[in-house]
Amino acid sequence: MTLAALRRRAKPRRRTEMGLLAVGAIVVLSATLMASLATTDALPDHVIAFLAALVVIAVGVQVVNRWCVPHADPVIVPVA
Repeated sequence: MTLAALRRRAKPRRRTEMGLLAVGAIVVLSATLMASLATTDALPDHVIAFLAALVVIAVGVQVVNRWCVPHADPVIVPVA
């Protein structure tokens, strides 16, 4: 591909990717909390640490994906 063809290529929608990662993190967090509430009738002690880990992982994946493969499909990583 020539340089002009690369410039004309549409950039992937990275906000879509971040939004899908956020939705996935919300689903995982809410499923974990609901399972804990159903079994023990209380929230686990590690909720804040778990939420922080989910946010760090989602942002880390987003940054690495933007840096390493800038023209990647924005849906593949959140689905995986």
